[in-house]
Amino acid sequence: MADAWHGPIVTDKTLDFGPLALIAPLLQQLDIAPIIDRHLPPDPQLAFSHGRILSLLLAARLCQPTALINIPDWAQRTGADLLWDIPALSLNDDRLGRALDAFFTQRHSILASVAAQTILLAELSLDRLHFDP
Repeated sequence: MADAWHGPIVTDKTLDFGPLALIAPLLQQLDIAPIIDRHLPPDPQLAFSHGRILSLLLAARLCQPTALINIPDWAQRTGADLLWDIPALSLNDDRLGRALDAFFTQRHSILASVAAQTILLAELSLDRLHFDP
């Protein structure tokens, strides 16, 4: 007969990362947040960079598209707030909107840089690829 468990009872909440288990490392490998941050000037008044906020928003769109107002609940439910180290309360629709506004001004150069990083990681030959941003 096996001994009974005598250790402490753990009451921590378990999170099911779901598709985030694949998407978060992919976005990190693609360098999405640093690429965005290189193109957008830092704002000392913001606790989190536009790159971190927008990469989390991108993950949300890839995992479960939802309205901006629902992102904090999604982040808390899926553990995205833990993976990005951004409190869910900091992901309000106003903050997400400011990051999207900043992205809009540099969207072409950001998307070209992401495409270049993707081509580099995939080891694709530029001789066989047509890219027109």
